Amino acid sequence: MKNEITAKRLQNALSDKNMKPQELADKSGVSKASISQYVNGSHAPSNISSDKMAKVLNVNPLWLMGFDVPMEPSLSPKESSDDTPLKTLSDFVNSHPDSIGYLAILCKNERIERDYTEKSIAQKCNITLREYLDFENSCKNIGITKIGSILLFFDFNITFILGYLVGATGSQNEMVEIMVSQASEKDKDNMKYIASQMVKMDSEELNYLVELLKHDLPENETNTQKFTKAMYDFHKTQHKDEA
Repeated sequence: MKNEITAKRLQNALSDKNMKPQELADKSGVSKASISQYVNGSHAPSNISSDKMAKVLNVNPLWLMGFDVPMEPSLSPKESSDDTPLKTLSDFVNSHPDSIGYLAILCKNERIERDYTEKSIAQKCNITLREYLDFENSCKNIGITKIGSILLFFDFNITFILGYLVGATGSQNEMVEIMVSQASEKDKDNMKYIASQMVKMDSEELNYLVELLKHDLPENETNTQKFTKAMYDFHKTQHKDEA
């Protein structure tokens, strides 16, 4: 999933710039062979390679890696509003250190369910094995970009993860504000309703909603559309159980 998103976005960026892979290789210092692997989706670029290519293509390196952020490159720290799901996740984690534990458990359960080793996850996310073990076993904050790479590998929607953490850490009064802030203007009312429903869920129900949101959906689906579909499936299942 991650490789496919990066491949599609890299192809689009090259097309927008009317640039060939060889030109990108010459200007970025990333080998043409590596770029070819990124373009065809067989490999995902490392953080360093993403940064190098993004500078040449004038795009956001996090966008190139598949994160739900604008395509345009980030402004300097003083100029940027930092209004992205990843930045919001970083702020939440910094203000709620215990949330790292919930993220670690979520990722560990997913790793075990998919039958991956810790080493394979580290390799696929371009982090060291020690960093992954520190995160999963010791609940250590290894940096939001690296944690974001792990969440993205497992196809977790970062905006939903925010809502999940708010519910899991008991900070439910922050739920609506955080969720709505990540929705487009026309979707804010719908997201407000969805957030108000999530506040009422217990941990088991939130975990089930995570499973629903992991289903592959078209990349052009908005967060609100993904949440709406997951909530619909959730309530449909609930109704079936009650019947």
